[in-house]
Amino acid sequence: MRPAAVLAALSLGQQSCEHHQPAFPPTYDHEANVTCAVTDGRRGLHASREFRSGEVVAHVPEHLHLWEPTIPAAIRHAAADCPPGAYANAVLAAGVLEARRDPDARFRGFIAALVQITAPSINNLPVFSADHRTIVNVTRPDLIGSQQNAVECVRNISAQVPRLKDQTPALGEILWSLAIVNSRAIRSTVGRWALVPVLDLVNHDFEPNVEVRTAESGHGAMYLQATRDIGAGEELLRSYGDLSNTDLLALYGFSVQSNPRGMVMPYDFNLIQPEDKGVPSDVSCTPVLRWPMLAGDAVAGYTSEMVSCLYARLSRYYLDHPGEMVPFDADNLQLKTFESLVGLCKAKHKQLSQLHDVINRVRQHGQKIGDLVAVGLADSAVADLRIMQACIDAYQRAADAQAKQEL
Repeated sequence: MRPAAVLAALSLGQQSCEHHQPAFPPTYDHEANVTCAVTDGRRGLHASREFRSGEVVAHVPEHLHLWEPTIPAAIRHAAADCPPGAYANAVLAAGVLEARRDPDARFRGFIAALVQITAPSINNLPVFSADHRTIVNVTRPDLIGSQQNAVECVRNISAQVPRLKDQTPALGEILWSLAIVNSRAIRSTVGRWALVPVLDLVNHDFEPNVEVRTAESGHGAMYLQATRDIGAGEELLRSYGDLSNTDLLALYGFSVQSNPRGMVMPYDFNLIQPEDKGVPSDVSCTPVLRWPMLAGDAVAGYTSEMVSCLYARLSRYYLDHPGEMVPFDADNLQLKTFESLVGLCKAKHKQLSQLHDVINRVRQHGQKIGDLVAVGLADSAVADLRIMQACIDAYQRAADAQAKQEL
């Protein structure tokens, strides 16, 4: 397969496509089947010709990825003690910092392009203010914890890797590198995260026209594949995942108007385990029960799949603990399911409600300086409060209906 669509030169900063430095070694043979263009103030990747559904639009071989196999072993070894949730980001960030200090790095052109991006222009979690992080921490404490751990990991790596030890990165540069990784890293279908030149220019849409795939060889080469017919000049769009606006703002520095993905509730219902270990749990329910998504258009805020999975899990639990539910029947089990869900809604609603002053401060400051991320984060918090209130109200209606039946 010929590597289609590698740009000879790019700039990734300030929503510009001006050419600054080659992003690839000059020996790399390529065809430019995509172009970088700015439309409506947004930089993105566009098809330079028509593509049929299923056709490969762009291909970047693995030796041009900045990822674990191409990052110096000293960095990977120094990161061995990093917590699992911080390891991948810390290794990539340290790789960027090390390559920035290496005049002979194979990625020097790509790094030179990345350097054009300033941390304030990314405006995601690593450079969030304390107020921003306080809001995010209500529903995504895992992101806050992973971010803090990643900073410490990069510091520890820098103290052990010679080139970073000689030119120790300041906190601001560490945060910049993590902001780059958060916003631009791509997860391959073999599970690894990588910074992939060209592919990292593809913007997000919940109705994408391309998807990122990994070559069947399994070696890690990534390519864009059309998911429908694409016209010449059309912007290429991929889905970054089923992410809430809080997630999108924290990771990528943007939000989506009328995002149907709602919000994430930070609790793993898989912790509810029946005593009968010999009966396997429904594997398909495991990801559904872990940090479920709450949406305004679902039953009590939760999807029917989530409610069904929790109902089944609780059914098994109370079969093992018959004295804890009397009588043990479908109505009581359904009410207990909603009680479990609404308990989390109430707790998080209270926690977020107590941040009223913080949310207003973030919004007002954002409006004053034209910071769309700050305004978006405040809007997302208010939307989350509405969704959680809908969850609470739905439960109350169900409880009232059952009470009437018992009279």
